[in-house]
Amino acid sequence: MKKALIALLALLLIFAAGYFYFTSRFHYLPEWYEQGEYSASDSMGIEPEIPAGDGSMPEEAYPEGPVTPPDTPPSAAIPKQPDSPPAAKPRVQPPKTSNPQGNKTVDRISRELSGSEPVKISAGELDQIVALSIAQMMPGQNADFLKAVKSSIGTEKIDLEMIVDVNKIPWEQLPSQARLAQTLLTQLASSSNSELYMKVSGAPVAKEEQLGFDDNSTIQIGKISYPLKTFLAMPGINQIVPSQIPLKSVPFKTVSLEEGFLVLGK
Repeated sequence: MKKALIALLALLLIFAAGYFYFTSRFHYLPEWYEQGEYSASDSMGIEPEIPAGDGSMPEEAYPEGPVTPPDTPPSAAIPKQPDSPPAAKPRVQPPKTSNPQGNKTVDRISRELSGSEPVKISAGELDQIVALSIAQMMPGQNADFLKAVKSSIGTEKIDLEMIVDVNKIPWEQLPSQARLAQTLLTQLASSSNSELYMKVSGAPVAKEEQLGFDDNSTIQIGKISYPLKTFLAMPGINQIVPSQIPLKSVPFKTVSLEEGFLVLGK
């Protein structure tokens, strides 16, 4: 009996260690994010919120102790105080998803694509475009759940990293099929930290009138990697993120990579 109990405890310890290791692989945030090297406002061109003014006056310094008012003659008339001006209304701030830099980048690329020369997009500009595109796909163009974006472009592939706050995704406003994705992502997120690290690695390809990623592309969640095609085919995920985009819907026909740049051509 004692040996059986010891064996059971050993199995439980092994299971607990395995569970901790497996979940810790998902509950991972990259060093660049934890050290604050990139933020949503820095990496995505989102304007930081400015606290709305409340119209209050600055505090005055009052002397310590009781203050004795000066003698006022009985006949002295108290002048009528002028009417106070109406309190200034608080300034209406743009939503946090305002991305003026991203809009400028898209406008610049659109103008250049109307010409005949290839258009180069840097990693920083790609960050802005990704943030803007995700916001435009969401109801109300609300992308508060997207905490940061960081990309790097090499000659063989693009690495696109994102930090997503799963609890801030407006699931109730998404198609009902997307609830399956909600179940998956919320289970992967930590109960103490709803921020989830995601990284897409691969080479963009344009073939058969479709724009997508090559077959070797992967998606990493925490420290766990999956084939990108497999992930995008999951029920719920395929309702949010398309695996391919028709080339006829974009103003370019070719896509290639240079060190530090994504190159779009006619």
